[in-house]
Amino acid sequence: MAVSTQVNSGAGILRSPEGSMESKTALITETLRGVRCIRLSVRTDETTSPERQRESDDVAAAALGIDFGTGEKLREAVDLDVSASKVGPFDRPQLGAWLKRPNDFDALVFWRFDRAIRSMGDMHELAKWARKHRKMIAFAEGLGGTGRLVFDFRNPMDPMSELMMMMFAFAAQVETQSTSDRVTGAQAAMRKMPLRWRGGGQPAYGYLPAPMPAEYGGVGWTLVPDPVAVAVIERIIAALV
Repeated sequence: MAVSTQVNSGAGILRSPEGSMESKTALITETLRGVRCIRLSVRTDETTSPERQRESDDVAAAALGIDFGTGEKLREAVDLDVSASKVGPFDRPQLGAWLKRPNDFDALVFWRFDRAIRSMGDMHELAKWARKHRKMIAFAEGLGGTGRLVFDFRNPMDPMSELMMMMFAFAAQVETQSTSDRVTGAQAAMRKMPLRWRGGGQPAYGYLPAPMPAEYGGVGWTLVPDPVAVAVIERIIAALV
């Protein structure tokens, strides 16, 4: 199915009517072969689930005239339990395999920036690759959930896409570092609190979360022994002895 989409022939990106940033020249009828890119640092993370990423990528692709294929010809890179901070795009199992076959597609579509990269260095390498192979890189949502971002590198003489991409990558890296600093600081403070359990995680076997006792302020949660698990542990110890 051919879809009318704006394709860059001069200026790298622009802001579309709904607030996204896209190419800004003449309309042509074209269907681009896209790769739907999905990544999770933790497989059980529901807030950034593969289903949510697929849905957002599909909406962006439809608006940009990008087709992911179907069935055996589906073009999709799904990397689960892969940290963007530790593993760059070219080293990920599925995305890396696609990047080695640039002739098989025209565009990469991610949900957000942090699904693709977490550092300026990784974004610089990805932008160089896109410029060399003349590819489009699209993000269904910008930083903070703002409008769609599209960087079109199919015109090798236009440096604006790479420049803008690096600016957004810098913002993403700063945001990542700020989040890391906040989490590290909060955990350090919690470790100094008596009977304090940060909550939200799976307690170690043998314990259950419980409200903080009144004698310790009665605010927040702590961990208490799990009677059922304790009985099991005691039987194991007795058998070992």
